[in-house]
Amino acid sequence: MGFMFPVFKESLYYDAGGHNRMIGSLMALREINTDPTLLPDIQIKFEFMDSKRSSGVALKGAIKMVDQSFGGAVPMSSSSSSSVPRPRPPP
Repeated sequence: MGFMFPVFKESLYYDAGGHNRMIGSLMALREINTDPTLLPDIQIKFEFMDSKRSSGVALKGAIKMVDQSFGGAVPMSSSSSSSVPRPRPPP
């Protein structure tokens, strides 16, 4: 799983709301990973990045997360957006 929360704003001020959401998510993941009845034989791995409450930082972080943390699961191309897979509409 990839998480992106604002922990510090671009101005380097602490963002308590983003920090609280991050801690809550990590607590939930720990609970899921340690309870053998919820997802037996599965360990959820995660990557965390600070979005700094900036859409530009978040976009760069999301691309980096997909490319580096999750083995490049989504192909990205700088030449054309047509190479990025689009979700299919439901039947």
